[in-house]
Amino acid sequence: IFIKILKKLKMKFHEKGIYFQTKGPRLETKAEINLIKNFADVVGMTMGKEATLANELDLEYASLCSVDNYAHGLVKKLLSEEEIRENQIKMSKKIEKVIDEILKL
Repeated sequence: IFIKILKKLKMKFHEKGIYFQTKGPRLETKAEINLIKNFADVVGMTMGKEATLANELDLEYASLCSVDNYAHGLVKKLLSEEEIRENQIKMSKKIEKVIDEILKL
């Protein structure tokens, strides 16, 4: 159902991947990203524990989250804190659309 909604809204998403959870609240250092990029597709501060527990209980799990900044060292131009917040605002509007569709079910 979740994937159908995302396709209906023509939103970019990843059905599978490797997630690396870091302890926040802070952005990862360039050295951390240089290590993590060899093992994961996306890095964040949430979701890892919940996904592990769901897997142990043999439950399906999906996360509705956004990537608001590219990790340090993966792009030439680093984002400012203001640009990251602007990305968060844009993504929150998209997430609201997904939630609206879920509530219609």
